[in-house]
Order: sequence, then C-alpha cells, then structure tokens
Amino acid sequence: MEADLVVYARDAAARGDDLFALLSVDATSSESDIRRAFRRKALTAHPDKAGDAYDPALYERLERARDVLALPAARDAYDNGMRAVLQKRAALDQMSSRRRRLVEELEQREEEAKRARTGAAPGADRAQTAEREAMAARGRAKLDEMKRLRREAEERAAAAQQKEEQMRE
Repeated sequence: MEADLVVYARDAAARGDDLFALLSVDATSSESDIRRAFRRKALTAHPDKAGDAYDPALYERLERARDVLALPAARDAYDNGMRAVLQKRAALDQMSSRRRRLVEELEQREEEAKRARTGAAPGADRAQTAEREAMAARGRAKLDEMKRLRREAEERAAAAQQKEEQMRE
C-alpha cells in the first residue's frame, strides 16, 4: 500500500496535480489538519452525504490526496516531484519564446521516440495509471470482503461458543 502511494505521489507531481489545493490546505499543514480538511471536503463528495451529486472520481482523488499527504514517505516523494516541476516551469518562463519553443519541441520528439522504442501508444501512460488504480481498487474491495468474512466467522464462532456454554449450564 505504501509503495503504491509513493508511486501515485510521483505520478501526481509529474502531472502537476496540486493535492494541497484539492484539500484546501497549504504545504505546511500537519497530518491532523490534512485529515480534518479531508473530512470537510468529503462531506460534499461522499456517497452517503452527496446523494445524486456523488462523484466517485472526486471522492477517490480526495482519498488519495489525504493518503499521500498523510504518509511521510509519499509526501516527501510528492514534494520532491512538485519542486522539480516548479523549477522546470520557472526555467521555461525565464527562456525567450523562441528557445522555449525549441525546448518544448525537443521534449515532444524525445517522448515520441521513447514511445516508438517501447511500442506504447500516446496516452498509454494514462491507461497504465488508470489500470493500476483499478487494480488497487479491486484489491481494496477484496481486502474489505475478506475482513467482512473474517468478522462474520468470528461472530459465528462466538455465538456457537456462547450456545455451547449455555448448553453446559
């Protein structure tokens, strides 16, 4: 789980997603502030509270933002990635328009060459990320189901033990 969050944090930073803005907190917020902000934001997106306005994608993004910002390793990965993105943007802003265009064209050609080498189609990174997130969601659902089944089995065992004790009396 922790490794998945670190990977997600790096991907979010590379995309330029502002997780702090999503939760309406600043970069100096503590873990408790982040959790409090998540609870506040989740009220507008939670399926039980939002009703027809429920947006599963938004709620998932809020959960991921909370998890990334609350876990120190994932938050460090996110902060480092965002710092690199912001430095790159600042460097591009300082370039002349002609040089900026040349750099952007070069990066685009490099990306296309990389895709050609790996055989990946444009947008494949997004598809892989979406598939990874879907697999994680299925894993979480399976884990929840296993917890539910274990809890029910423990309840049945406790009931059977109680019934056996009553029979002895």
